[in-house]
This record gives sequence, C-alpha cells and structure tokens, in this order.
Amino acid sequence: MSIYNVVTTDLNDVKTQHAWNAFVSRHQEEGHHHLSGYLQAIKKAFNHDLICLMATDRSSGEVKGVLPLIGIRSFLFGDKLTSIPFYNYGGPLYDSFGACEALVNEAKLIRIKRRYQSLELRCMKDHSNQGGLSVETHKACLVLALPDAINKIGVGNAKKRSKLRSQCKLAERKAKEMGVPLEQKFGTNDVLFNDFYSVFAKRMHALGTPVYGKHFFQSILDNTPSTITVVYWNGKPVSCGWLFDHGDRISIPWASTLNEVNRYAINSHMYYNILSRCIDEGRKLFDFGRSTIDAGTYKFKLQWGAEPQQCYWHKSSDLLKAEDRQPQDTFSLAVKCWKKIPLSVANLIGPFIIKSIAA
Repeated sequence: MSIYNVVTTDLNDVKTQHAWNAFVSRHQEEGHHHLSGYLQAIKKAFNHDLICLMATDRSSGEVKGVLPLIGIRSFLFGDKLTSIPFYNYGGPLYDSFGACEALVNEAKLIRIKRRYQSLELRCMKDHSNQGGLSVETHKACLVLALPDAINKIGVGNAKKRSKLRSQCKLAERKAKEMGVPLEQKFGTNDVLFNDFYSVFAKRMHALGTPVYGKHFFQSILDNTPSTITVVYWNGKPVSCGWLFDHGDRISIPWASTLNEVNRYAINSHMYYNILSRCIDEGRKLFDFGRSTIDAGTYKFKLQWGAEPQQCYWHKSSDLLKAEDRQPQDTFSLAVKCWKKIPLSVANLIGPFIIKSIAA
C-alpha cells in the first residue's frame, strides 16, 4: 500500500482551499496557475469538469502533492483530461516522487472511470518514467531575470542591447514625426478591458484562430491578480497585453498587436514599457510565457535575454494516435477558411469552438 492517500478535493470548501493554496504557494516556480482562483476562473467561464487531486501522507495527513485536471468534453474534438489547458503551466506539484506517482496513477484511473479519451499533463519536469505516458518537448517557457535598470535589457553585448532599445523607441520617433499621439495605459477598468479584447479578437482572426469569449477574460479578471495594458496609436487601441502578478514574478499569457502598425515596432514598444514598469516596481522575473521552440514568438522573446525552460507535455498513447490521424493539411485549411469569415461572425461563434479545445 502506498504511504500516500489521494483524494478528489472541493476547492469551494474554505479549509481545503486554504490547504491547497498554501501548498501551491511553496512551488511558485511551476505552480503559477495551480492556485484556486485560476482554476475556478476556468470552471466559471466554461463549466468544464474541475477535478482537483490532493495527495496526503497517510500517517501525518500533511499535504504532499496536488494535481488539478480540467475535463473537456466535445463531440468535435473528443473528450480530454488536461492539466492545465488555457494557461502556460500545469502538471503535478509535489514534495516527493512517491506523491507524484500516486497523483499520476489516480489521474489515469479517473480518465478511465469517467471515460475520457485521453490524458495530458503539461509539466515543467520530465515524468517520462511514468508508465503509459509519452512525452513531447516542442514547447518552452521563456523567463527573464530582470536587471536593476532598463538599459541593461537585452541579450548579447552593449551594441546589441543598444540596437534593441533603438527598435523599442521607433514607435515614439514615428509618432513624433507624424504628429500622432502614442500612449500606453495600465489598469483593470472597463475601457481597457474592452480595448484589450478588441485588439486580441482582431489579431486572433488574422491568425485564423477562434477567439476566447469576453466572459472567459472577465472570469479571469474576477478571480486572479491581473493587470491589462493597451497601447493607443492616434487614439486607437492597436496593441495589448494581459499580465499576471505573482509577487516578484510577472507573466504575460496573452499579447497581441494589429498588423497595420507592425512597421512602427509597436509590439517592442509595448514590451519595453512593461519591462520598465516591472523594474521600477522591483520585480525579479518576467515570464514571457510558452512558445513553440524556434517559432517567431520564441525568437522574439530570446532577444530580450529570456532563458528557455523546457516544457514536457506527457500524453496518453490514445491522444498521440488521435493527433496522428489529423493531418496538418486539415489544420492549414481550417486556418485559411477561418480568416475569410467576417470578424463579427468569428467573434460570435469562435468562443463556442475554442472553449472545447485544450489550447
């Protein structure tokens, strides 16, 4: 018999929620989205199954590990059990390998009992020795240790850093030349919320990707320590970011810039101001979030001096087989078709599609 007892807990119970959050808070390096507020935001926005596993020592009753699972059921995309979709971090948090093993074994049983077709654990550690799960390493999170001054931002020598700063200041120079106002705001008011969503929705449509509904972001705003930033070019919102506050660590799970202002390097301007603000506030780490290794966003994040942290996505064999049956050409065609749908229609139906995809 295992020395660990694994149970499904109810985070609506105040005592349980306190114990859960206290344990997660000791594992902040990879537990940013395991706190109850982040999990309940998904539950409230989409009403997906929320299954929170807690491992305790049978003798002492002390919490030794937690594993949150989100169950998504979809006729189109299948029934999947994931830790955790929609955010950058997931997987089990634990004090010992035995606790991890007990949590993962319970997750496998729950997948079978509740008839989910697949299980996926999005980890920052390699658990490939867990039987029945394969691993993919195509993603990485990029984290920047913040210096004490903004002029020290950037990878490489002083010349390279100077070139990066010059790129970040391009928007200001162009705005001055053209006589148009350029402004970046931070906050959580309704105007910033709506402007964030307008930019985000337009950018997702341009990429051929269904957009999350406003209710998802509202649920996150209501349940997590969030800040919104929006850049305005000539009074129009053109770039935006969503920031999570984890104390010394700030992360940016979503950011978008409209194609029409790319020639002014507005995206670099926005990130430069965000990083300046973080340094002024005395933050220690800036988390750029995850990217596919060697993709354009991955390279963009590297230039700031961010260091890759390998992601390990452990998947059940059933999920891997299902993905093998879906040719890349099908996804490419879907993207092309989605781009041709009018924006108003895409914004209307997109949220019903994307909530069923473990993005």
